[in-house]
Amino acid sequence: MKSILSYSLLAAAMAAGVATAQTTATTGPVGYITLGNQGSATAVPANTDVVVSSPLLRSAEFAGLVASVSGNTIEVSGAQGWTSTQWTSDASKPYLLYSASGAQEGLSAIITGSSGSSLTVTVVDGTLSGLAAGDKLKIIPAWTVKSFISPASVPPGTQLFAYAGTAAGINVSPTHIMASTGTTWVFTLGGTGTADNFIVYPTESLVLRTGANPVTNLVLSGEVPTFKHRTTLSKLSAAGTAQDIRIAYTSPVNQPLLASGLGNAAGDQLFIYDNAVTGRNKAPSQIMTFTGSAWVGTFGPLTGNQNTYELVGGRGYVYRAAASTPQGIREWSSSQAYLPSL
Repeated sequence: MKSILSYSLLAAAMAAGVATAQTTATTGPVGYITLGNQGSATAVPANTDVVVSSPLLRSAEFAGLVASVSGNTIEVSGAQGWTSTQWTSDASKPYLLYSASGAQEGLSAIITGSSGSSLTVTVVDGTLSGLAAGDKLKIIPAWTVKSFISPASVPPGTQLFAYAGTAAGINVSPTHIMASTGTTWVFTLGGTGTADNFIVYPTESLVLRTGANPVTNLVLSGEVPTFKHRTTLSKLSAAGTAQDIRIAYTSPVNQPLLASGLGNAAGDQLFIYDNAVTGRNKAPSQIMTFTGSAWVGTFGPLTGNQNTYELVGGRGYVYRAAASTPQGIREWSSSQAYLPSL
């Protein structure tokens, strides 16, 4: 991975500001990250699976403040003059609303409508409860499959596997599979026709699978998140059955495992996959197990306390909630290690 906390990034962060509620957002800190096998000249060898995520964001187009919240409608401070299709007119460019401060910092929601200074949203993870007047907001275009990985940048036949998190149990199958034709992404599972506008969320883990031809270069450029990582972990299986959840941490910079806030109940596990190993349907190269207060290595070369093991930016993981835990939704949020430097 290219270190994103370079002089140019920090300089951009100091120079960048957030506009008032009546104006669009100014440019934030930006950078790039290599996905796939980050230590090799070939991002993904032929006939190989790698786990990837989107730790950078697209450029913010609005920053403002919450005036009030009612149901799924947020009133924004100031006279905005938004039309009903201000943020929904282009299917290839869906928009996400992010809470950038307050009790719900990091919360994301899809914008489904607008009028004047109000926004109608559908929350991605969690609820709007706790979002309050004065909290900072950002409107940011979502990554779509096509903007995340251009179909022209990978050989035809390259596939992306996505997991909606709606299946109970372990070793869950993908809910969507998309294949590159060289000019577009098309559904081969979970939909029909073009998949170019399928949304890729920063907290989800995807599998990229190559065919007979490798992917030489896989680089993502974008804005560095300047608000907390936040998502939910849903255990759909009943007590007595474990639950696999595909996860990623919203940071282009590596984050120590314990400091990431991950870890709910004793017996929960983190499955780590080595993107440098060739092959498909790979077994985890390392398993970490949560004791209730610490992470320890229980499979693979790393043993003992692993609290400082780092979640890698742009990498995906599988979180296995222990069978002993009941059904339910747990919030996972924390501040990225680099935030104090911005």
